[in-house]
Amino acid sequence: SEWTGLGLFAATGYYSTVKNFSLVDSYFELKDLNGNNNNAGYIANLGSIAGYHHGYMNNVYSNATIVSNRRMVGGIMGYSQSRGVTNVWYDGDMTLLSNHGREAGGIIGVMNSANTFENILFTGKITFDATVDYAGIGGLFGITETSSTVSPLFKNVVIAGELAKSQWANDLAKGSVVGLLFKSTVRVENLYVTNETWGTTHNTYGSNVGKIDGSITTVAEQNLYGDAAKTNAPNLDYTSIWVTRDGKVPALKVFVK
Repeated sequence: SEWTGLGLFAATGYYSTVKNFSLVDSYFELKDLNGNNNNAGYIANLGSIAGYHHGYMNNVYSNATIVSNRRMVGGIMGYSQSRGVTNVWYDGDMTLLSNHGREAGGIIGVMNSANTFENILFTGKITFDATVDYAGIGGLFGITETSSTVSPLFKNVVIAGELAKSQWANDLAKGSVVGLLFKSTVRVENLYVTNETWGTTHNTYGSNVGKIDGSITTVAEQNLYGDAAKTNAPNLDYTSIWVTRDGKVPALKVFVK
């Protein structure tokens, strides 16, 4: 079906809460019925935790491997109308096949929420083939909903994931934060980007121009290793939420032993 929701949960209800667990060493693969990578690009709404996420999410980690040749794919959720998200981390590998594997993000595929996302970490990897100029592939999320006028807030975020294009792909519609902004304004506060291979933080497309409201700090990844993080990402809460790590970027304390 074009509008299938796929993930550990296909869809979550508006008053649901998904919390307090890790999804470890899991695998999700979505292709057409014949295994062909070149289908018509139907919508996937695929996320390792939730295909559609409508409720709340708290203290959730995933390192799932995701392979898809359809649209709207996220490391955590495919399509977000979330009411509130805190303490979420994606550390897996995502592979987007053909031009139809697009509208994808390290955390969220398609953003359509006016609520707050706080303490978010992406340290995974996205590999893509798409060559279309509206692909929409981002470290945090892929695209904003085209008809949306919402203004979500992303607060206390570290984006340290890797982008790896295939030999056929061009540098099109990708951003360390957002692949494509349409009408939405996205508010950010204490957002740190560490990977320089993305080229830009976000793109806009056509006349539907969205914007980023707030500052984004770009930091060389090694400058967030160990105690250097307290200097170069000083606004994170290293007492109760975040923890520094030798040779790695800060992590959410709840998932680190």
